Amino acid sequence: MAINKAVSIERIEVHPAESGAEANTNAAHPWMLVVSEITFTGTGQDSSDVDLPMTDTQTKNIYYYSDEANQTQTSLAGEDALVQSIGTAIWS
Repeated sequence: MAINKAVSIERIEVHPAESGAEANTNAAHPWMLVVSEITFTGTGQDSSDVDLPMTDTQTKNIYYYSDEANQTQTSLAGEDALVQSIGTAIWS
């Protein structure tokens, strides 16, 4: 069975930094909640494709630091272009 996967962003929420938060923490920076819909479809080549299409919702919190203790800034390289643009805007 061959399965195709499509991901579409349902919404992106930007949450503000906490006032009074310590400077080198995630709380001192805005963060994003990304909600995506994932759709799996079959190619119709196999009888087990009858369970498809199937959809699932994925949520992901993206913070300024990927490793707060070492102050390693989060890389958005593998994210959707829209997520990258918003991240660049809120963290610049």
